[in-house]
Amino acid sequence: MKKVSNKGKVVAVVVTYNRKDLLHECIEALLHQDYDNCHILVVDNASTDGTEESIKKYLKIDKFKYYNTGENLGGAGGFNYGMKKAYELGCDFVWVMDDDCIVHTDSLTKLLDADKKLKGEYGFLSSKVLWKDDSICKMNIQKRTFGKWLKDFDTNYQKIAMASFVSLFLKSSIIEKYGLPIKDFFIWTDDWEYTRRISRDNKCYFISNSIVTHKSKDNEGANISTVDGDRISRFNYLYRNDCVLYRREGLKGKILFKLRIILHKLRVYKSDKIDKKERIKIINNAIKEGKKFYPEIEYVPTNKKRILYMYGECLSTGGQETFTLNVLNNINKDKINIDLFTPYVSKNDQIIEAVKNENGKIYAYNGKFENDKGNKYDFYKNTKKFLKEYSKKYEIVHINSGSTFALAIGARLAKKYGIKNVIVHSHSSGVPNKKHDFIIKLFSRLLLKNVDVYLACSKEAAIHKFPKRIINENKYTILYNGINLSEFSFNNKIREEYRKKLDINDSFVLCHVGRFCDEKNQIFIIDILKELIKTKQNTKLLLIGDGDTKDDIIKYCKKLNIEKNVIFLGNRNDVNKILQGSDVFVFPSKFEGFGLAVLEAQSEMLPVVCSDRIPNEVKINDTFCRLSLYEPIDNWINAIINFDNCDRTKRNDKKFKDYDIVSVCKKIEDIYLSRCIK
Repeated sequence: MKKVSNKGKVVAVVVTYNRKDLLHECIEALLHQDYDNCHILVVDNASTDGTEESIKKYLKIDKFKYYNTGENLGGAGGFNYGMKKAYELGCDFVWVMDDDCIVHTDSLTKLLDADKKLKGEYGFLSSKVLWKDDSICKMNIQKRTFGKWLKDFDTNYQKIAMASFVSLFLKSSIIEKYGLPIKDFFIWTDDWEYTRRISRDNKCYFISNSIVTHKSKDNEGANISTVDGDRISRFNYLYRNDCVLYRREGLKGKILFKLRIILHKLRVYKSDKIDKKERIKIINNAIKEGKKFYPEIEYVPTNKKRILYMYGECLSTGGQETFTLNVLNNINKDKINIDLFTPYVSKNDQIIEAVKNENGKIYAYNGKFENDKGNKYDFYKNTKKFLKEYSKKYEIVHINSGSTFALAIGARLAKKYGIKNVIVHSHSSGVPNKKHDFIIKLFSRLLLKNVDVYLACSKEAAIHKFPKRIINENKYTILYNGINLSEFSFNNKIREEYRKKLDINDSFVLCHVGRFCDEKNQIFIIDILKELIKTKQNTKLLLIGDGDTKDDIIKYCKKLNIEKNVIFLGNRNDVNKILQGSDVFVFPSKFEGFGLAVLEAQSEMLPVVCSDRIPNEVKINDTFCRLSLYEPIDNWINAIINFDNCDRTKRNDKKFKDYDIVSVCKKIEDIYLSRCIK
């Protein structure tokens, strides 16, 4: 038989316990397949039938590894142990199976063919599993969705949501990202939970032409109503573990779990067993235990530091999100891996794509977020739920928010659930008043007790969010919202191209970038425009962004009969080029932590007229004017007109060095790595 070669190193993980004869058959089948870069890793759950002695002949094979766990860890513990060891061997793929799984000569090559055809874009692959009589093995039937079983076993590449650990094929990168099976399950549900954990974010497939044989004793699934009396106590694991699996599916999971329990109890009542009450009692006790059962998900050790970015708002399109995107695209990926969590929704496609490209993950728990304000109960509930399950994965949590509540409560929950290093990052300032002073006093104790590092995008942002002691003792760090200077550089050719593209060739063009909300104060720009076009009729206004108040601004423009002078561009990924086509940048925010859009405009040498609520740190160029929102509109108009036809060809890059995203990310890396060492 000709062996098929491939660059991908596969490790077949086989878990065994007191079935040495079946184990030998399994190993021999693996040795005689038509793929030559497959290593075999046997995990022995402390067998007492002479397994260790019987497999010594295989130890001479270079591609064979044997580990005796020293105690029975159950199937869940065995697969956890084996997959961790396989990852440590530096493999490309892990192929998981029980000791009674007999692979066919081409089972693996068909999986590898699927990997090639899918270009690696999948979470896991699962083979067709036959029983000893070549019928479908009932205990290994995959699920198409969480609630529906696979029925068609001949069509290849069907999408599935859940599969068993009998010929499950995974990339090592998936194991790194999603962790290991839950060893505390001991037996049952470990495969369902693990594959569902992966399929929530990835397309996963049934590979019908990859076939294996499962030599289980019987061709039926676990059934508490039919099992012999001496084995019913094992079902405590099933129902306890199922509580974890179904709980993660939210309301739908709760409904399906209740229906499942009702069905299983009916089966018991209808059975001919004399110990029906004992069986029902096992189900009830297991569920009672499962309600308090929150097992830890273990992750494989890597050289990368795992950082969690937590948000007090939804992931939308503001300066906070731009900061995140810049970090994701420029951080040292060999050292740092970043996941994102928001208690609300994630709707920034650029961030989603950036996280995906760097093998990270976004957790969005879909809490209520209306009128740019998050529901505080949803923040607390969803953050607690998330950290309770995933906190052990992270060495550092970096909480980004413009909300003192989110910074303080997020820090408290992170510490409570074991994250050693908590960073809070203020992205917003505000107008000091009695309410603000009360909030700072209310949350100061929580911040002082639970925070290790204080970051702010400006001094104003620090003063507005952090306890007075931190400010007075200068125990915070200013971390500017950096930008990629190479992307923001004025080019007259691009300017002409975009002015033609936007049909603004002969216009005097004002530009504004910002989420449509009260604090960005777009309505003030419309009032300026209304007066400005009386003297400069060719004035056009470009508004970039989306948000809750956008429809109101559109209506206001129509009311003033100036809608033809306003161009709503929505969210864009070519902001840098639109800025080049503009003449003056207008930014009348009511309050701002930093004003990243103002920095971007200046990097294009675009004159800026902004409110005095923008921090002083953001002023770089001379063509920059800060005005009070209480000044007459005529003063704003005069400032705007005075900046018409400014020279935009000469940028002094030295002035921008502290705002270069490369240097900003280096500063962040140093903070992360110094905390991880501690």
